[in-house]
Amino acid sequence: MLVLALNELKMAKQTEQQKKEKRLSKNVSSTFNNAGFTCVGKTKDIEVIVDGQKSDFDNIFYYENNIIFIEETTNSTSEHVRKKYEFYMTCCNNKNLFLNELKSKFPGIRKIVTQHTPSELNFIYVYTSLNSVDCKYQTRYKEIFFWDIKQLLYFLTLSSIIQKTSKYEIFTALGIPLGQQISTSTSRAGYDAMILPQVASGFPDGYQIFSFFIDPENLLQQAYVLRKYAWLDADHLYQRILVKNKINEMRGYLVNENRTFLNNIIATLPDDVKIDDDKGHTIADASKLRAGDRVKIHIPVNSNNIGIIDGQHRIFAYHEGDDVHEAKISKIRSKRHLLITAILYPTGISQKDKEAFEAKLFLEINDKQTPIKSSLKHVIYTVVDPFSDIAISKRIVQELSKNAPMNEVFETNYFDKGKLSTTSIVSYGIKYLAKLDGTDSLFCLWTNPKKDDLKKRKSHKLLDAYISFSATQLSIFLSGFKSGINKAMWTHDQKISKVLTATSINGLIHCLRLLIQNGKTGDFLYYNKKFKNIEKIINFSPGQNAKGEDYFPYKSSHWKALGEEIYNKCF
Repeated sequence: MLVLALNELKMAKQTEQQKKEKRLSKNVSSTFNNAGFTCVGKTKDIEVIVDGQKSDFDNIFYYENNIIFIEETTNSTSEHVRKKYEFYMTCCNNKNLFLNELKSKFPGIRKIVTQHTPSELNFIYVYTSLNSVDCKYQTRYKEIFFWDIKQLLYFLTLSSIIQKTSKYEIFTALGIPLGQQISTSTSRAGYDAMILPQVASGFPDGYQIFSFFIDPENLLQQAYVLRKYAWLDADHLYQRILVKNKINEMRGYLVNENRTFLNNIIATLPDDVKIDDDKGHTIADASKLRAGDRVKIHIPVNSNNIGIIDGQHRIFAYHEGDDVHEAKISKIRSKRHLLITAILYPTGISQKDKEAFEAKLFLEINDKQTPIKSSLKHVIYTVVDPFSDIAISKRIVQELSKNAPMNEVFETNYFDKGKLSTTSIVSYGIKYLAKLDGTDSLFCLWTNPKKDDLKKRKSHKLLDAYISFSATQLSIFLSGFKSGINKAMWTHDQKISKVLTATSINGLIHCLRLLIQNGKTGDFLYYNKKFKNIEKIINFSPGQNAKGEDYFPYKSSHWKALGEEIYNKCF
């Protein structure tokens, strides 16, 4: 019986592992298929031998002259990464042998291999993992690309929204310049433009504003929304800002109304644009241009090159898709024109300042049209106004999430589902705990001799120190609380426990504010002792007693009452 039970447990584990592997493989395939890459067919478990070394590829895709080799793993180890890397390098170092082996094993790849010379073919290896990949591997094995599950889900979601146009974002992520596709031109695109009055814009001195027309096809290749390299951004702003339903409705408008959008697109230009005057002479100093001047601007053709601040849906309505509208949109993608109001930064502006400018302008424009969700607004504030109470609170949550006890508790990225949302924690809890004044704030506890300089909102180093201190103090307090809770109660499942809810966490934060105000804070051992009988004081169980009374009577807005109850009974 014992052997039978163990076998059943083993089979259950294998089945779950197989499900994970199948889901990962499906996500990879969907991402590259959506983006317009071609799958060569079945490759998994088919042995490939090059120069005496043996291995296999879980998936192979290609786009024109670029071949993408995929490793899919649910449990990456240093030995596994090393072996896969060494085999891939052997393939690269024996390119002709490798190509012959590919042709013999995979009929689906013969077409691309025979169409291009070996020197034209570009190899890319992507190591995808369900888990986060240790950064030391990325440093050690620079010739391959690592995607953890969050990055894969980013591209999967993006490709489901803008389909084949997402390939440009994937090209950038995989280090493929636009010119590395046989069909793509890398020459600068020239546009007739007019200089707009700078004074009317209200922008600081040195910001030049151009107005010109550009076709959607060229713009789609080069556009990014709000933040470059968004797949590396845990908040995934780019993908979150694109609304699929809105884009689909606009595609219908383009086809049914048979006309373009009249509103102008607000964008920023790269530093390396070339500007010619009306006589064809290059203008070295753009600051000398005056309102009304007519010029020709030449924009280098690179992906992630033109920052879109407003009008992203009007642009991506022209994306290359596979819906009922694509047949007609494909005919107008390079012929229609969109009016662009483009901003060129003055020389010497840092990338950080550019991001802050774009985020602030995005917030000002878009929040007046359709109010932006608080969760997204909080993220933008960390860029726009890093010294604001919202930005500080958001960053404290991010720091809390890196270590116990709050790791795996909060939603730390867009694709975290089933975890605790940080919106109300930031707005109603940490915002007041971390404020830069008052006797109930962590700022009051902080002993840094330069802390008052933080109010001048200039030193990012001092800001980082305060955020680290605040996250540490809150982590110690919450660790003490967790030590007094039954392990089974530390769960997101509200059918089991109300511990990991916004009400409970905000209640605890309010309790900590009362402790600070009354000089009763301490270390972990102190909190551990105080919270020893917390479950006898507060019943965090869901459900009701025989009288029909809730075991946990605190509703979402009752976190203050909960915090006072904990303070009065425990401290």
